[in-house]
Amino acid sequence: MKNLFKISLAFVCLFFVSMSVKAQKIVSRDVNITITGTSTLHDWEMISDNGAFTANVGNSSINDVKFVFPVRSLKSGKAAMDQNAYNALNADKHKEIVFKALTIDTLSGNTTVNGSVTINGVTKAISVPVKVYDTDRGFTITGYIMMKMTDYKVEPPVYMFGTIKTGDEIRIQFNISTEYVN
Repeated sequence: MKNLFKISLAFVCLFFVSMSVKAQKIVSRDVNITITGTSTLHDWEMISDNGAFTANVGNSSINDVKFVFPVRSLKSGKAAMDQNAYNALNADKHKEIVFKALTIDTLSGNTTVNGSVTINGVTKAISVPVKVYDTDRGFTITGYIMMKMTDYKVEPPVYMFGTIKTGDEIRIQFNISTEYVN
């Protein structure tokens, strides 16, 4: 009878310990994405402050990372440029840009996140250097990556019958602030 009590007590303790180390969910509180590039006329920039980041925080890592933002949330301040970008990204068919990763292996500091990004319906593996800041409310994750539009079957836009051409390489910079949810 004593052994049965000890075994039962051990299972109860394990249950409560496993419940206490359960991952906490974080979601985006504030998002800023800036995409910059070049053209034969001038450098250009598109900004989005619309996106959804979700993940689970474990003891020493951020897991099940997913970040999604609508293509049409990117704005340059110039309607014609925005429309050319949406056309190049096939925004009517591929409405979102999606980043997924299994883990960010630190809760504070610099690291490289290995994941996948889907742009224009094309998914590719990428490695993104990031900096993670632990805040009172959650985390802030910042970084940038250089990539080529043509790697995702995006034809760099041209204007004025091809006299102005957009460069293939772009820089995607992000600043994501998160908060804990119950």
